[in-house]
Amino acid sequence: AGLEMPRLAPNGRVVNTFEAPARALGSTEPLNPNARRFLVDFAGGDLAYYLADPKQVQAIVSTTHGRVTRADITANPHIDGLRAMIDIVLNPGETADLRLFLRAADRTLTETWTYLWSTPI
Repeated sequence: AGLEMPRLAPNGRVVNTFEAPARALGSTEPLNPNARRFLVDFAGGDLAYYLADPKQVQAIVSTTHGRVTRADITANPHIDGLRAMIDIVLNPGETADLRLFLRAADRTLTETWTYLWSTPI
């Protein structure tokens, strides 16, 4: 038996979370230790419907501190779902509770991803 969780809701759910520096891959711009990029993969529910046109979907992002500097959605055909990319900037030593879910028009498509993130002091 695996660790597969039962489905509690018909919406899409988080299947992967990745962190990276908040800059373009291969960029020579200096690293900002108070900025971070989060890549969150959502799959299931009706998300496969939006693979052809992910711009119909919005990333709804909130943070208890700092600010969101970028939010974007791309198709992720490897999981039949969508990938949200968000960049967050905090002040040195701050901790923030990040939240993210996907919505199309007025319809919530996914569960809410939550993540506690702290910057170096």
